Amino acid sequence: MQLRGVLSLSSLALLVACGDNEGSLVPDSGRHDGSTSGPDGGADGGVLPVGSTPDPATLVWDLSVVEQTENGRIAGDHVEIARGPGGRLGVAYFRNTPRRRTCTEGTMSQLILWEVMYAEPDNDGNWNAEVVAETDTSGTQGLSLAFDPQGNPAITFMGGIEDALIRCGASSLFLARKTGGSWTASSVADVSASPTAFPEDATSCAELQDYCNFGTVVGEWSSLLFHEGQPAIAFRDIHAGFAQDDYGRSDVELLWAGTRLAIDAPHGGGNYASLGVWNGQPVVAHANLQDFTKVGLWVVYNDGSAWKRNRIVANGDIGRRVRLGVVGDRLSIVYHDNKGNKLIYLESTDGDNWARTVVDQTGNTGRSPSLAFDLAGNPVVAYRHCGEFNPNDPNCQPREDTLRYRVRLGNSWRVTDVRNERGAFDAEYVSVTLDGDNLPAIAYKTSFIDLGSNEQYSRVTVARGSVE
Repeated sequence: MQLRGVLSLSSLALLVACGDNEGSLVPDSGRHDGSTSGPDGGADGGVLPVGSTPDPATLVWDLSVVEQTENGRIAGDHVEIARGPGGRLGVAYFRNTPRRRTCTEGTMSQLILWEVMYAEPDNDGNWNAEVVAETDTSGTQGLSLAFDPQGNPAITFMGGIEDALIRCGASSLFLARKTGGSWTASSVADVSASPTAFPEDATSCAELQDYCNFGTVVGEWSSLLFHEGQPAIAFRDIHAGFAQDDYGRSDVELLWAGTRLAIDAPHGGGNYASLGVWNGQPVVAHANLQDFTKVGLWVVYNDGSAWKRNRIVANGDIGRRVRLGVVGDRLSIVYHDNKGNKLIYLESTDGDNWARTVVDQTGNTGRSPSLAFDLAGNPVVAYRHCGEFNPNDPNCQPREDTLRYRVRLGNSWRVTDVRNERGAFDAEYVSVTLDGDNLPAIAYKTSFIDLGSNEQYSRVTVARGSVE
């Protein structure tokens, strides 16, 4: 596709801290902002381990357009890319429609209908997009994409076209699965009713007149994976989803092995939930941006005999995405420090003590981070770099924003800028995976206005790295 001249549209802003007595955070470790490599590949002059993905500086990037909209329509919100068995790639995202419906609750306002989209490349590399489901969510609650053991794609999102008790819009956690050539989407959580993992949470709920089990708005910030063949989902429960108390007393919930459990309630957590499997048990990272006594970045996990939770960042400077990854006994988290405008990487082998590395602090950077691992267990991160830091303007500038890619090889973080489309808002949402050849594939959203027609566009693109 020929890409034409472009202008501007919208932007984002948005994180780090120290530990507290509920978890300790080790001071910064590792090198900041990358370093040079030795003559044979390693940062210290040694050969990189077998399974390491190539140095970013050696990659050549091929860009393919999944979808480009016209007439002001939006595509690409919360884009996610995932790799299935055999290296199969899939992309999921939200796309708005020109259709509206009238809310039956509250103000009788008009709600935009959104489509949940899925796309795969054909043998020629052309992406074929299809509609999975329809919802009237605003597109801000996130979605998650994973493949089941048979290689079928599945997507979770906050769905439905039915108003809750006192709230307009989608209000249930939906799971959509593809079998054969068709998708089936169904609700897997409809109401705020579940037991609690921690006895003290049950006590708190009782003191709040059983608030944990009140309401019908569930499914924000879902995170999906498959464990032992079954879907496992972490998500946020916001009860009635209306008053500030609903957010301030939100729960972090988990569907695991067919059982639903509130693993952090009712403390206001659940933003940007990210689920992993650690030593065969669930582990969830999430942000609490509501309760000033518990604000920060949390990790909740089961050690095989009991549930534990640690606050590993004790402030609310958590950007609009948190990503958790597990390799062996190592937990890794990447997030954007929206106060310092930098990218933070955390690492732990016990869930209690965390090493902290500032991966990128070169200006206004680190937004919408995504995390993957190569076959050697090296962390791979893609994110949005917004250009020079301006204390008077935290917004991204279309002349400067860039899709950036980094890999930790040896003891250094290697970096390359993948795409900078002048005049466009690049990398508004970013998601990275590694394909079957251990090479990066990054899905991202771009917004722009065509200078010739003055029409607004948005584009979903996949950038794939290769070595010539």
